[in-house]
Amino acid sequence: MSEQEVQEESKGQKGGGQTDEDLTTISEEIYEKLKLLNYEKEMLSHKGFKPITKAYFAVSLNPNEQFTYFKTLAKFLLSLNEVQTGDLAKYDDPMSVSGKI
Repeated sequence: MSEQEVQEESKGQKGGGQTDEDLTTISEEIYEKLKLLNYEKEMLSHKGFKPITKAYFAVSLNPNEQFTYFKTLAKFLLSLNEVQTGDLAKYDDPMSVSGKI
């Protein structure tokens, strides 16, 4: 396979072989499921976050803000199943936070 063919084949793909369209579709599905869980009323009103867009996690615009949102969202979803997550401090290392989640 020529170098040009390899570049054309990988165009639009992210790590793991997923395309931008795949990531957007997954993000839209997550968004719809969150709406079913009434996250806007249950989480946003208590935490002061703005509602996410359908492609919020598919596009990396502000990784720090997105990670904070992800961390809060994960904690909210786990609390729906009465799972306690230890304290997730604002300045904790992302790997540490991921491990706690």
